[in-house]
Amino acid sequence: MEQPEGFEDPKNPNKVCKLLKSIYGLKQASRSWNLHFDERIKEFGFTKSEFEPCVYTKFSGSVVTFLVLYVDDILLIGNDVPTLQSVKSWLSKCFQMKDLGEAAYILGIKIYRNRSKWLIGLSQSTYIDKILKRFRMDESKKGFIPMQHGIVLSKSQCPVSSKDQDRMKSVPYASAIGSIMYAMLCTRPDVAYSYLRRTKDMFLVFGGSEDEINVTGYSDASFQTDRDDFRSQSGYVFTLNGGAISWKSSKQDTIADSTTEAEYIAASDAAKEFVWLRNFLSDLRVGASVSRPIDIFCDNSGAVAQAKEPREHHKSRHVLRKYHLIREIIERGDVRICKIPTEENVADPLTKPLARVKHEAHANSTGMQYLEAIPHSLNYNSLKAKKTLPSLPLPLVGDHSLKQQIVVFLIIPGGLAARSQIVSVAVYPLLAVQSVIRKGVAREKGKGKEKIVRDFDGGTYEDLLMMKREGKE
Repeated sequence: MEQPEGFEDPKNPNKVCKLLKSIYGLKQASRSWNLHFDERIKEFGFTKSEFEPCVYTKFSGSVVTFLVLYVDDILLIGNDVPTLQSVKSWLSKCFQMKDLGEAAYILGIKIYRNRSKWLIGLSQSTYIDKILKRFRMDESKKGFIPMQHGIVLSKSQCPVSSKDQDRMKSVPYASAIGSIMYAMLCTRPDVAYSYLRRTKDMFLVFGGSEDEINVTGYSDASFQTDRDDFRSQSGYVFTLNGGAISWKSSKQDTIADSTTEAEYIAASDAAKEFVWLRNFLSDLRVGASVSRPIDIFCDNSGAVAQAKEPREHHKSRHVLRKYHLIREIIERGDVRICKIPTEENVADPLTKPLARVKHEAHANSTGMQYLEAIPHSLNYNSLKAKKTLPSLPLPLVGDHSLKQQIVVFLIIPGGLAARSQIVSVAVYPLLAVQSVIRKGVAREKGKGKEKIVRDFDGGTYEDLLMMKREGKE
């Protein structure tokens, strides 16, 4: 930063002005602003989260208020409108601010709400359109998957000749990757330009029922997929009531000499992430389920055994000590690690390219939906009595041109004091539905949920056909 003209002292030409407070443009400005905001908002009774410093909470009896800060953008969430108004009044007294009303966009993310269905959706379609135009991909061919199955990249594919290297200097590759990563970090764990163009209108959807908060984790690894240094790829995803809230795909720090070791490292990373996630959710007081152990699903029996029942074996003696932290996390009751078939592991797309059918099924399992595919709220008991379902607009998943399709319903049967609800409705290609059904049955086993499947014909729902669950109707 340079001193403005007109502040020179002819008698002391080597002296400069001393700043009495932070001003815009200093590298310390953002930190100074954050400290000032923190001081003022705490005066109003807010408490900073120990686990996420840009989240503040205020609890007063049954009234709950959350404040989320991103530099100078503020998002207020609460269950009492007068309290929210009082917070805004306080902020307007402390700072010059503009009230934009009910949140529709935040940081380029579109917010969809349907209170009657208990749903929230997040989409970055506008941002994706912007980066497509910036990198001249807005007229590109639309892709169905982020990356072709079987493709392996390595440094040996980089330009070798000076001519090719000079040509690549004009390609904004790093800028493109950075732009894609913002979408990936916010709402899209599945990215590539051609794929983003086809799927830019998808929402990351949460909710769909009044059930308490339920967190589930998945971890996976692909063995020595980096052809340059032979390191494996880890991936994990955590879902909250069906929508992804935390995910990561990264190359492992050390070389694994077996698939079991690679999967064990990935599961350890997932377990550590959940410790933070559990602490953060508990700090927000948003649900009782985080006080119980959550399931982390892994598709490798050896890794599950190593985590649950530690044993001395010559093939695993060399594993770095830091990865054994998962054993302590399991022992103290934070998580349970469970075996799951590979085709049902939702974290699979984070470690390798998949064929289209598998990729779309996993994307749907993490809450990625088109707006028109958001579930309808129906009374299952009345439908069962009538034996028919009304005609409804059908949400399509996959190739819409396929004629043979199946409608899949996920039902929560009501108890003595509750109605049963259809919480998920989707139309899948016939080729994909078998894996979808298997996944649904496996994941919902023992949780009081059922699957209902019926052939789709001409845009209407016909007689209901109930699948048997654990040998019972």
